[in-house]
Amino acid sequence: MNYKTRCEDCDCLKKVGSEWLCTECFSQKCAEVDDCPLGIEAEDVEVLEEKAKTYKKENAKSEINPDKPQEKKTRTVKISDEKQALFAEIVDFLRTTNKKYTILKENKLIQIEIGDKTFKIDLIQQKKK
Repeated sequence: MNYKTRCEDCDCLKKVGSEWLCTECFSQKCAEVDDCPLGIEAEDVEVLEEKAKTYKKENAKSEINPDKPQEKKTRTVKISDEKQALFAEIVDFLRTTNKKYTILKENKLIQIEIGDKTFKIDLIQQKKK
């Protein structure tokens, strides 16, 4: 029997050194008190501990069901006005130079073909530190 669990909320419990003493039982060691002055029985605590263990087992997170697909949350990312303007300037520049380019991802990735070589420009905005 774990007397600390039994007397966990007891106002009479006081720690002196490494021992837990019951102030209602004339500072007797709590572990040696069989008859709790507040009426808390050891058997009641054991029953509650068992119920808590079974509750934890029953309500534990169940395994992911492979048959049911997980719903993915869609992320909405706000693209800054400065990044949109810079991307537009780069596209305008490529248009004026008559380069063959493809926008792979709007406001992010441009692929440029010069002869038989392919280049990519990835526009990434850094976070402030």
